[in-house]
Amino acid sequence: MLFRGPSSRVVSKAVCINRVEMGLSRRMDATFGRQNAHQRQALGLGCFEPCGVTPANIPCPMDLQSPQYWGSKGHLGAVSALEVLLPGDNEPPLIFSCGMDKTSAIWRLSGSELELRRKIILSGGPAFCAVGDMRSEDGLLDRIYMGTHSNTVLSWTPETPLESDEYTIIGRQCGWVRSMVSDGRWLFCAACNQIQMFDRARAVPTLVASIALEKGDILAMACLKDSLYAGTVDGCLYAFDIDRCGNISLRSCRTRAHNGRITDLIAYKGMLLSSSYDGSIKAWDC
Repeated sequence: MLFRGPSSRVVSKAVCINRVEMGLSRRMDATFGRQNAHQRQALGLGCFEPCGVTPANIPCPMDLQSPQYWGSKGHLGAVSALEVLLPGDNEPPLIFSCGMDKTSAIWRLSGSELELRRKIILSGGPAFCAVGDMRSEDGLLDRIYMGTHSNTVLSWTPETPLESDEYTIIGRQCGWVRSMVSDGRWLFCAACNQIQMFDRARAVPTLVASIALEKGDILAMACLKDSLYAGTVDGCLYAFDIDRCGNISLRSCRTRAHNGRITDLIAYKGMLLSSSYDGSIKAWDC
């Protein structure tokens, strides 16, 4: 929960899960516990309780001692984005990927096989991020939204005829679209220091609101409850309020949440997880 501390600066309750020390040995030193009162007062954090996340109670999805690698050469350049699409209960999941070779592809995941279903070529530049909007169970067309190098947000319907790989530009940004996230009817797109908010409930997603930070390019976003969180290149963490009418407003800012650029944000069970170039992962009590 973001709050104001004794010094009237906007601060947050946070606990560092672990810090990866990058050295020749590449060892991970996980540290937990409370800071002493003098340290907390010096940092202006106030008193806080650990979030209770430890390596022991984080499930491991596979046996890391005997990993299995499978897949295919999907792009001629670096893969810039990856999104899992869930069409329906009785259908295998799909994987959507974007590459720096200006292509985007859909793969069918069945068992240990990854089969290419379709690939399109984007004009103007590659896509950096993608969000799936699977609506086939509601009788609507599935959509995939992409944020691109050409300062645009694209909407593509995979069910279009194979001879037609057209996509729709639903928004133009002030710079490269580096982060996208969706929550319910809203789609959020970030370029430079600006966030645009689109209404996905309409036939064509429509821009309903936008907000800009004073400084700092936005590199990551996450939604939790009725809040939007954004992490910036200068290590700051911002919290925004979202109402049902499509309005977005800045609630608070945690300056220097990290000592380096924030690379990713994930909302998980009432917590906000953040990672950074400073080698740390932090859990914030929202």
